Amino acid sequence: MSIRLLAAAAVTCLFSHAAIAQDAPIDPAKPVQEKKLCRSVTPTGSVMSKRICLTKTEWAKLNGEYEKRNEAFRENQSRGGQLGAQ
Repeated sequence: MSIRLLAAAAVTCLFSHAAIAQDAPIDPAKPVQEKKLCRSVTPTGSVMSKRICLTKTEWAKLNGEYEKRNEAFRENQSRGGQLGAQ
């Protein structure tokens, strides 16, 4: 009888150790969403302004595009303001 009790205790210890050793399931990390920044923009020729909400990186990309257009406009003006001038 003591051998059965000892065997049962050993098996119980093995299974309890395996249950303790299991790591907690790791939840997949949720992507961090950037906070949106809203600005009021009044298009040329309009009285009504529009509210545009974009993330910081989207605003930076949009501003970069505006800078490229303005630079192209300034270069065009320095060449006499003719369209398609090379």
